[in-house]
Parts: sequence; structure tokens; C-alpha cells
Amino acid sequence: MRRMIVWGLISIVIFNTGPLSAGAHGPSNKATGNVKRVKIGEPDVEWTLRFNAHEAEDNQAATGLAVAEEVNGNDFWGAVVSCAKVANEYEVYFGGQVVVGNVDYVGQYVVLKIFDGGQPGIGVDTVFSDIRESLNEFEDFCRHPELSSINTEWDVIDGNLQVYYNE
Repeated sequence: MRRMIVWGLISIVIFNTGPLSAGAHGPSNKATGNVKRVKIGEPDVEWTLRFNAHEAEDNQAATGLAVAEEVNGNDFWGAVVSCAKVANEYEVYFGGQVVVGNVDYVGQYVVLKIFDGGQPGIGVDTVFSDIRESLNEFEDFCRHPELSSINTEWDVIDGNLQVYYNE
């Protein structure tokens, strides 16, 4: 059931935003990934994270999707990306409102910082994540993501993430 909800969410995002393709000036700044991550200090807490986040470009809004699932549990969330900033070839900040998943998360805003440390991603890629409870807090993050505090750090233990950056 959970997978049907997640794939339904993906279909809605693609239908409403159109194809996520290159703009007039080449490929857009974006990040993609499919990783298994563990919370620093809590190696038994494993989550998968699948995401694509495309920076706003040519009068088009930021687009994307992020879905996280606890590996050995029932906790999950899915968010539609509404802001994204590719800071450089290593760092991406993005976030959006949680629209499906654990009732504790739905309606809140997830924010993420992705650090691409190279290939393969195991041991060198890092994910930071946090929840913003109000729209004002989320908008502050979107305006200045590099100044925002994102408290929860995760090590990538499987999979890879990729940052695409065009100056």
C-alpha cells in the first residue's frame, strides 16, 4: 500500500510539472539520489531516501520529489519539492511540504542539505535533514538555505547521490 501511495505521488508531480528536462541553456542545476542512510550516533536507524530536486530556472518554479522510508519499520514521508538551490558542484539545499506519510509529518516542511563527496557515495556522501513546522520557517530556509541550521546528520551506507551544477 505504501508503495502505491509513493508512486501515485510521483505520478502527480510529473503530470503537474511536465517532463523534467534541460532548459534553453543546457541541463538545469539539480540533485538526484537513491541512498540508504543511517543517523549519526544511531547506527540501527536506517532509512532509504529517494529524491530529485531541480532548481528554479527560466521563470519556472523549483520541482521535484523526496521520499524517505524507515528500512525496518513503518515510518515514511513523501514531500513535493518547492524550493531548491544548488550551491556548487558538491552541495544542494532543497525542501518541500510533506503531503503523504506519517501523520506527525504531513503538513509540515522537510528541508535537506545534500553533500556529494564523490563516487561511490558510501562513506563520503552525507545527508542533513530537519523539519520546519511553519510556512514562515520554511520560507526563511528557502530564502537563505546556506545560513539555515539543519540538525540531523545521516551517513550514506548504500547507493549514491549526484549533484549537477552549471555555472
